[in-house]
Formats: sequence, C-alpha cells, structure tokens
Amino acid sequence: MNHLFPPKKPLPFRVFGQLRISFKWPNTLKLVLLSLSYLIINYSCLDQIDIDIPSGQSNALTIQAKLIYGTPSVFQLEIRRLFTFNIDNVRGINAEQVVLKNSQGQSIEITQTGIGLYSDILNPDDPNFLINFDNTYAIEVKLGDGEVYTSTLEPLIPVPRIDSVSFEKITVRPANPVDETDDSLVDVVAFSASTPLNIPETNDPSRLRWVIERTFKFTEFPVPGQQRKTCYITNPMGIYEPVLYDATILDLDYLEKIPLVRDLADFPFVEGYYSTIYQESLSEGAFTYFSQIEASITRQGDMFEAPAGGLFSNISNERDDKERVFGYFYVTQVDTIRQYVSPDFLMNFDTFCLRPFTTGVPDGCLDCLIELGSTIEPPSWWIE
Repeated sequence: MNHLFPPKKPLPFRVFGQLRISFKWPNTLKLVLLSLSYLIINYSCLDQIDIDIPSGQSNALTIQAKLIYGTPSVFQLEIRRLFTFNIDNVRGINAEQVVLKNSQGQSIEITQTGIGLYSDILNPDDPNFLINFDNTYAIEVKLGDGEVYTSTLEPLIPVPRIDSVSFEKITVRPANPVDETDDSLVDVVAFSASTPLNIPETNDPSRLRWVIERTFKFTEFPVPGQQRKTCYITNPMGIYEPVLYDATILDLDYLEKIPLVRDLADFPFVEGYYSTIYQESLSEGAFTYFSQIEASITRQGDMFEAPAGGLFSNISNERDDKERVFGYFYVTQVDTIRQYVSPDFLMNFDTFCLRPFTTGVPDGCLDCLIELGSTIEPPSWWIE
C-alpha cells in the first residue's frame, strides 16, 4: 500500500514524523520501548526506540504506565515481552490484574482494553480513589504465571502553564542526510515555546518534558464521479533537543522561546496546520528515566559510552529483584497549548495530491482515511 508516510521507510528528517533509532552492540538484542498513546483524550505520543539489552534477556518484560492528572484523569498501561531474539516477536501480553494504588491505601483495578493494554478514565474526586497533589501513586501488575510487578511510589507535581508558542520558517541542513556530502538546504517551520519554570504555589524549580503533535488538513485527489474527502491527520512529532529541562540545576525561572520541534515546510502546511504542545511535570525519577532515553537517542555509538541497556526503571519483580524490568510508571499534570498555522504563512498552495507523480497517485490521495491518525471529522478545537 502506497502510504503518504510509509511506516517502515526512514524519513529524511530525524524530527519529522515518528522517530526510530537503532544502536548495535555485540552480543545484544533489541527491545522496542513504546511510549503510550493516549487516544482517549487525543493525546498521543508514539516514539519507537530500539534499545540494546544484554544477551540472555530473551524473555525481557517492559511495562510502560502513566497517570495524567486532570478532570477527568487518565491512566494507561502497556505490557510487552520479547519472547525470542527476533525483534518482530516483541508483543503485548495480558495480565491477570492491573491495579493503581495511592499512598492513602486506596486502590482501583484497571480495565483491559486490548492485548497488553489497560486504561481507565478516572474521577480525581472519587472518595474511593482520590487523585491529588497530596498523594503518591504506584502500580501493581500480576501476570498469569503468578509473578507480581510493582513500582515505587511516584509523586504528582503541578505543572507551570505555557505562556505562548511561536513559529518561524528557517533554512537548515537536514539532520540525517542520506548523503553526508550533500550540502543542500531545506526549509522547515520551527516551533518554540515560552514558559515559567517554577512550580505553581510552591515556586520550587520544575522538571519538564514536552510532547508534540501536529494535525493538518488534507484533501484527496479528484476522481471523476467520486466526492473528494477532506481528512484531518494527527501525527506525533519527533522532538529535537531539548526534550527535557531541569530547572533544579540551573538558575533560571523562565524560558523564552525554547526551541522544541521542526517540521518540513511542505504539504502539511498547505491547507491548515495545528501544532499541539503538551508540557509535562516530572518527578526526579521520571526525569532520570527520560534523560537516559534522550541520551540513547543522541549517542553516537562511541566505545566509551555506557550501553543503552542500562535504562533506569522504577518497576521490579516482587519475588525476584534481580530480574531486569524495562519501562517506567510516572504521574504528571499536563498543560496543553495549540498553535494554528494558516496556509498564508508559507504562501504555498501546492496541494499534495495535485502534484505530478511518476509512480502513480499515492493511495492516501485516493482514500485519506487509510493514513494513521486520520479522520474526516475536524477536532473540536479546530478553528481556522
């Protein structure tokens, strides 16, 4: 199938679309760590990262979980296991029970929504399970073989509110050019944000993480006798430095226009484009975990660098503390801001599906609903 965004074809930009990084070390195998997609509230982030794991971990377990505080609050968890040395055999596994706990001794069993997937929408004021800044939280996962995996308690930290988002067109050299000797330049739209760094109410310095999506309008190729559809396509964006920011180690209380992401100045901007920025508050442990992932992404494979397989986790096997468990459970509050980019910004009205194609019209131009994250209904917040 001829997709607009082939899922397994490397893109010319590290920061364009999904991010796939692979590192090869002797006597290692790969484990795919997938961050969760929060489709319930249209908050999705799917960065696929191939992480090296020491040989012998052919039955490695990964548990990724996240509690987002809000009204309502959202919890989602994913369990995967690498059954053989073949990376294609990383797949979801079912648990007998997944439980979310708080420091008040309250607990709630989480609903299974798919193979290895568990999620619920929670009322933070439910007297049977209170979600607030005074509590800390943990997960307990019981598998069918009787093994029980638990996390340490994670705090919920208030997030600073983003003040503004700005964007500009700049000309750069591709981050990962196919030909290293190619000095050609390309135009991109660069997005940045301005935000305070202090935690609301306490005024303590925060630790922040940004997750970014794009949503753009896309119209099909005109086919005689067939009505053209207009789709709204949402994709997670690969984020270049800084993914994270730790205000506890720097004497700053405000970030002015911190660069977050770049997107190719091409067809997604032709009919209307939104950038959605999610700013997350992180605990010290969660910040350490994501920092190690960021280091894995940016490392150059130098022989003196630490192997990527040593990722920190707050999840362990209750019976066997020597078992390596990959992934992390964290709790966050999220501030969301959206920035619309009008087609007039680039003055490029070259609709993708009307371009001349030497190998035939892409399937996505004949049915835009086949594209990942596509819908014919505009998001509730879409205003042109």
